[in-house]
Amino acid sequence: MGRLVASLAQAARCVSLNHEQLAASQDGKWRAVGVLDDASNALTLIGEALERHHTGPQEVAILLNDECTMLARRALTKTLRSLRSRNWTFGHEPELDTAVAERMETDLTLLPER
Repeated sequence: MGRLVASLAQAARCVSLNHEQLAASQDGKWRAVGVLDDASNALTLIGEALERHHTGPQEVAILLNDECTMLARRALTKTLRSLRSRNWTFGHEPELDTAVAERMETDLTLLPER
């Protein structure tokens, strides 16, 4: 769950770091707003799921609803697409963008397909 939260936070951070470039076009602006909206809503639902966690003798289960899964998947997918196409960047060397994208891609696999 921590990795998913971290990736969603990085998606929001990526939007904030690219705010000037994103404001240059309507498409860029709405893509960024979509990522912020999806990531923040997913993080809110994750917070609610954490409050309703289930504990067993040696485990903790946190159940994400379908909406949370869909929002998280969409925010990460849009961010990955923008990083891979080099439309968005973290403002450092390209290797950092690649490393964050690879981590997000791995974290995306933690979510169920649908």
